[in-house]
Formats: sequence, C-alpha cells, structure tokens
Amino acid sequence: MVRTLLSDSMLPFTIALAIVVGLLIVEVVSLLLGFALSDVVDVALDTDADLPDAVEWFGIGHVPVMILLPMFLGGFGFTGFVIQSATGGTLSPWIAAIPALIGALALTRFGGRALGNFFTRDETTAVTAESLIGHTAVITLGATRFGEPSQAKLRDPHGQMHYVLVEPVREGDSFDNGERVILVRRDGPKYYVVADDPEAILSLDAHDLAADVRQGAKHK
Repeated sequence: MVRTLLSDSMLPFTIALAIVVGLLIVEVVSLLLGFALSDVVDVALDTDADLPDAVEWFGIGHVPVMILLPMFLGGFGFTGFVIQSATGGTLSPWIAAIPALIGALALTRFGGRALGNFFTRDETTAVTAESLIGHTAVITLGATRFGEPSQAKLRDPHGQMHYVLVEPVREGDSFDNGERVILVRRDGPKYYVVADDPEAILSLDAHDLAADVRQGAKHK
C-alpha cells in the first residue's frame, strides 16, 4: 500500500492529501495553544477587503481559507487516486493531474458556494472588521511593540471569538502576553491598540491615530 502511494503515478496526489492531514494537525495544535490558525490566516489575508471576482468565485471572502484550501487539495488528491486506480496507474501523473485539477476546482467552487450560504445564513450575527474597533482584546501570542504586531483574541457581542493582529498605537508602548488592550483603529488586517485603561483612551489624539505619522516613525 505504501509503495503504491509513493509510486510516481500517485505521488502528486499523495502529497496533496498529506498536506490536508498536516493542515488538520496544525489547526488542532493551534487550538490547543489558545488560538485558531484559520482565523489568523483570514486576518492576514484581509478577507473583508474587496477581492477580485475570480477569487470570490471560489468562495474566498465568504468561507474561511483554511476550509477552502483542504477542500481543493482533498478534491485534487481524491480525484487523482480514482483516475489512477481506474487506469491501473498507467497514466502519467501530469496527464492525470489535468482532470484531477478540474475536479478540485469544481469541488471548491460548488462546495465553497454551499458553505458560503451556510456561513452567511444568519446575518444578525455577522460582524465587520470595523465593528470590532472599541472592543477589548487579550494578547495571546507573545509581546507586541510598536512596529512588531502580535496576535490578540476578543469576543464580539454575539459571542463569536475573533483572532486579530494588533500593534501599539504609540511608539513607546508594549503589551505582553495576557494583557488587555482596546482596539482603536484598523489599518488593513491590523488593529492599533492602547492599554485597557480609561486614562489611555482619554489621552488619544489625532497624532496617535494618523497613519502617515505612524508610517513615518517606523522608517526613522
């Protein structure tokens, strides 16, 4: 069995399915460590932003990337195995990869569309990236300093957990793992934060929140 899986005719499809298993393991480990890799990936890719039609066609922006990617790889690997098994492994893997790729694209398209309807079914619990501003989050993945973002988690009013990239809005601030911060501004996939303290909020001014000022400070 192992020899068959690692044969030249099956190898591309075995690798695809192995990646699916690897992604599942990494996701489980990340959950045990207190964060979700799938949420981190979606934040990093800024899936709330306007996406090209070709990308949205596959459901990206409506379904988590870490669901669509295993769906695509799994479809590719499974279709390839079926084709090679039906032909006795006589086809070149490059030739078998063509219908396998078509099958994977079709599965991702229609599977993503079906899951997209599921994820957007309850509009009352949907939140936008901007609506998270003003919420309190907890640093979960090491310290964050000005110019060195880290990860934080927060729960929205509907009880849904979100994992976001955060960075202090002020150059001299730093926050350690477990500290509470308040999201005060969003810039792409990243949020700028201050300490969860009324005095810190009241001391904010336009200079702290100006994107051009922050970018200039980082390049000094």
